[in-house]
Amino acid sequence: MSNIFAKEFVLKDGKKIVVRGAAVEDSEALLRCGQMIFKDDKYFLTTKAEAKDWWSIEKTTERIKRYIDQRGKVLLVAEVDGMIVGQIEVECGVKRRTRHVGQIGMTVLAEYRGIGAGTALMESIIAWAKEDGIIEKLALSVFATNKGAI
Repeated sequence: MSNIFAKEFVLKDGKKIVVRGAAVEDSEALLRCGQMIFKDDKYFLTTKAEAKDWWSIEKTTERIKRYIDQRGKVLLVAEVDGMIVGQIEVECGVKRRTRHVGQIGMTVLAEYRGIGAGTALMESIIAWAKEDGIIEKLALSVFATNKGAI
């Protein structure tokens, strides 16, 4: 559901960050952010080579549309000074016994890690899950070497 209200947070460096639902108009900015994040793919299950199939405005727009106004799934973006610096998504399971579990995927630009951007995204996704009515449990998988995410 991208019609989520925007919520403002203050980062450790004093900058304001806004977390809000992604919109189709964010396609270019979200694509740019993703390309910058994937320059270093050491913390992702998806490699740079595999992700190249996603790097188009069309694919990014399709991805955003999949999340708009759907119960059990959401795509949020984090903005600082109008620039998307991170994103978080949740999608619930498709099987009856896993419908209540939301799997989280999150990325944040390197320069915004460790200053509260990830925390703002996580707090926003938890608040969304409480309101969604389907999600009862959130799951985030991270590599053991990703101390920041842990």
